[in-house]
Amino acid sequence: MEGEITTRPGRPRSEAAKRAILRAALTLLKKHGVAGVTAEAVAERAGVSKATLYRWWPCAAAAAMDAFFEEINSRLPSVTTDAPLEDLRGRARHVARLLGGELGDALAELIATTHTDARLKEVFQERYLRPKRENLRREVDRAIAAGALRDDVDRDVMIDVICGAYYYRKLVRHIDTTPRTMDEIMSCVLEGLMPRAARAQRPTSSARTERATSRTQRRTPRTQRAAQPQRARVSRLRTSRKTAAAAPASPARKRTRGEGASAR
Repeated sequence: MEGEITTRPGRPRSEAAKRAILRAALTLLKKHGVAGVTAEAVAERAGVSKATLYRWWPCAAAAAMDAFFEEINSRLPSVTTDAPLEDLRGRARHVARLLGGELGDALAELIATTHTDARLKEVFQERYLRPKRENLRREVDRAIAAGALRDDVDRDVMIDVICGAYYYRKLVRHIDTTPRTMDEIMSCVLEGLMPRAARAQRPTSSARTERATSRTQRRTPRTQRAAQPQRARVSRLRTSRKTAAAAPASPARKRTRGEGASAR
């Protein structure tokens, strides 16, 4: 078989075999999708028997799911600051960045398969979904305790809205969610769940627009700004001339024209 396992002194062979299976399953998932992750293919690539694979997982796809989330978790930073909302935003941006490309495609396939494979559904809920939601609940509780979110927030609904935006875009619209888009989604959700006093302190949309306009004007070259009043006067003059030309002549003007004709 390809890649026979060698073990170092003191390291159990079973652990080495497990790591080999995880590496093989993840490689096959990235290259061929869920359909390419079969027990035969994983066992051959890992250099183990299928019985060894089934010792830890109910199916090869479950091994691929474990390998996938192990890869994701190893690349997610664990940062906690005194600003819980910014921590939530930063986490969401990082997940969006990480799940762009092949990893996001692999996740979409794994989730789709949970609807047709009860074994994979159980692995997904037990090893990923429930622990991740519990972690997010703790983050939300931290924000509530800090007064950054209302204390009547429904945590499950909030998590559904944030995560659901990503999954809807990926699974239904077939588009990736960029970190910038994820940040806009977080703004829509978090600002709506802030205490009223905190929302009042934030600039309104009109104020943000005025600041953006002011910045644009500051970037406009001085010569262009100086020419703007002149262009406005020229435009008003042209408009008044067109209006005068289109207006009907007054009766007094008509009489004057008639008298001039009689005199001639």
